[in-house]
Amino acid sequence: MKIAYKIAITILIIYSCSVQKQNTGVNTSRNNDLIPFVEYFVISDGEVISGKAFPGRRIDSPGYSYNPEMQQLELYRNSISDSTGIKLFLGIGRVLKGVSGRGVSSFIKEVKNFPYKHEELIIESYSDSTLKFTLKNKSFKLKPKESYTYTESKIDSLPNNTIVKTTTKWKVDFRGFVKK
Repeated sequence: MKIAYKIAITILIIYSCSVQKQNTGVNTSRNNDLIPFVEYFVISDGEVISGKAFPGRRIDSPGYSYNPEMQQLELYRNSISDSTGIKLFLGIGRVLKGVSGRGVSSFIKEVKNFPYKHEELIIESYSDSTLKFTLKNKSFKLKPKESYTYTESKIDSLPNNTIVKTTTKWKVDFRGFVKK
């Protein structure tokens, strides 16, 4: 459970639509032994504005962990059956907070072709250590250790005169590279 909370805290650091850059010295050259690793998380945080809302659903169990120093991806569920032709590993996750629910859940997808679509995220292409994306009809590029976050809020009326504000963040992190 500690890993789930560490992942959630890492994801929730960015609060607005932005691209953040860091230079960390991690090997970012294209190498046949290294595959790009991207995380795509959807974070939903619900708060009661008035009335009383019941707690949302509970999710848990991260499906993987990533060690950037060792450039290793450890899968807890769903093993990779065939690594031939994998061009990118995509970590897909969901974080629920407040009345939206509680917990973190994640899993890994192997991307073998571009463009690749998962829900509202499209990974358009990869070249020269740069990934091109489209999320919510907005195009952007990321290099290793860069992030992009898109945020929306909405207000809903629930039964019993309850009003809830839900803030949803879609976060894309180009974490770096992992070994095959």
